[in-house]
Amino acid sequence: MLLRVLRHPAARGAVARRPGNIDAAILLLPVLLCAVSLPCPGQTQRLLCHEGFGSFSSQFFTGVTVSVAPSTNAGFAAHTCDATLRWGKHMLPVAQEAWQINLDVMGADLGAPCARSGL
Repeated sequence: MLLRVLRHPAARGAVARRPGNIDAAILLLPVLLCAVSLPCPGQTQRLLCHEGFGSFSSQFFTGVTVSVAPSTNAGFAAHTCDATLRWGKHMLPVAQEAWQINLDVMGADLGAPCARSGL
């Protein structure tokens, strides 16, 4: 007697699974994604001045100058930072003896009307 087993053509090479089994690749996918993202920070940016190291100075076309520089105390480094704005004959200290100073936006038009002062 010849016994012939008929299978559906799509079932060739397929492994039968029980409904309660979870594929190992599905479990390892979140671990793999987290491991890949750890050594790749999104955006790294150096600070303009950090603990008295680094400086920056730029003049905008309106004549306003922003300066970030290390602080000094009697000519010696104070390991802090200062930031100033200058325009015309005026000077405005923005930050004095700060641990870190960074500039995010300079000269951007944010679309909001600004109150005008008599400076």
